[in-house]
Amino acid sequence: MRAVLVWTGTEFATAHCEDLTPDDLSDDEWVIHFRRFDRSGRAIDADWLYPGGPDYTAVDLVWTGSGFGLFWIDRGWGIVLMLLDPDGKPVGGPMLVEPDATATSLAADWTGSAFVVAWSSQVGGPAVECSFGGVQPVRVALLGPDGSAEGWAGPVVVDDTAVMVADIAAGTGGFGIVTYAGTIAEDRGRRSCGARFLWTGADLSRTVFSGALSEFAWAWDVRWTGDAYLTAWPDLSGDDRRSPRNLLCVGRFAEEGELEFAPVCTDIRPWGFDHTESVRLAAGDGGAALVFDADDFENLLAVRTDALGVPVGAPHAV
Repeated sequence: MRAVLVWTGTEFATAHCEDLTPDDLSDDEWVIHFRRFDRSGRAIDADWLYPGGPDYTAVDLVWTGSGFGLFWIDRGWGIVLMLLDPDGKPVGGPMLVEPDATATSLAADWTGSAFVVAWSSQVGGPAVECSFGGVQPVRVALLGPDGSAEGWAGPVVVDDTAVMVADIAAGTGGFGIVTYAGTIAEDRGRRSCGARFLWTGADLSRTVFSGALSEFAWAWDVRWTGDAYLTAWPDLSGDDRRSPRNLLCVGRFAEEGELEFAPVCTDIRPWGFDHTESVRLAAGDGGAALVFDADDFENLLAVRTDALGVPVGAPHAV
């Protein structure tokens, strides 16, 4: 499950899907759970819950500068948007903004004047590794600040061989997107579930593929820094469950999706850690922060990097 965390400039906000009856598998009750925190991590106000239905759903949260856009998938109906005020309170009911009853994953961002949302659709096709449902093409659409689709671009298929979308970031003149692709299930001799970066223009008329990040890698974040897109992943390529996985990698992509430099991959073994499978990235002033896990270490670890992804100092527990 992808964790969602938004910084408004003065406080943090998060939203996720939660099962209120985790011990009763026959009668699950899922809700959308929203909460705000001050810059010190103290909760603001009470939690806010909204009925999510009988199934788990993907959720994303976007800060617009004057409020929030809360997106989720209502299975069998489509992609839903609820507008929230700066305090996180609804300013209206849920709106069906994309009537795709087969939507399975989603990510959203704010362009400064509109929402951009990317999602994968269950359309059948051959079974592939990393997905029980086969190929699930990724679509992108623009929505007005009130959630309207009329007059805005999309939906457009930007990746017709993906199995899911991980994240999308609005940049200057377009959008950076991280998707996943898997090998055909019959091809058991070559295990692959690689993340890849692609870029699509502001009017969704042109898509640039920048290649796979790794043969087997999980990347969850893409961030626009003001002059480039950054994404991070643990390098799991060539993994046969016997070799260690010990590289943290950062890729930097230019305004129209081109890879600017060879990815910066850092061996975590000199830091005293042998294995990691997950890393998250946040863009900061002049660089980035990576948060990752490591075997035999009970805390998460954070390390600061420069603008290219080169670590600045050693990681510390968080």
